[in-house]
Amino acid sequence: MNKALYYQYDGNFLSRLFNKETTADMHYLFHGPQRGDIVVFLAPQDTKDFIKRVIAVEGETVEIKPDPDPVGAPSDQCGDCGVYVNGVRLDEPYIRQRPDYVLEPTVVPPGHIFVLGDNRRNSSDSHIWGPLEINRIIGTAFVSYWGPGNPEQFMGFLPHPSYAEIKKSP
Repeated sequence: MNKALYYQYDGNFLSRLFNKETTADMHYLFHGPQRGDIVVFLAPQDTKDFIKRVIAVEGETVEIKPDPDPVGAPSDQCGDCGVYVNGVRLDEPYIRQRPDYVLEPTVVPPGHIFVLGDNRRNSSDSHIWGPLEINRIIGTAFVSYWGPGNPEQFMGFLPHPSYAEIKKSP
């Protein structure tokens, strides 16, 4: 896990030492959470850490249309079911099953991200408890280790989808 990628600093740190009324001016040293990042965070409704994929960032609109198929295999056609960001359906080849639940259009508020587990039908994530506060993030995962029982995926870097179909936010 990389804990430094989302490191934030206060651009007004020195000013605030001499003037307590100066407001904080927080910036990321590298960059903040981005769509496709796999983040580790303190779960909002649990005592353990969770790991989920960032689907949307602040200001973006997320909507989920359910797959009526009980199997929900990503390789099957399902019409317009799936996860939408800003009205565009995401291409998600990494999921096990498409979601079988509805999420009405939800705008991600400032200081939050929207996360979903790759096992969509069996995941405690933002579709249940809402957008996640950024300050709950511990770091980003970038390497997986599956143990010697699966030699093809023993250890490797996690892929980071580009989501080219979604235009970048201004």
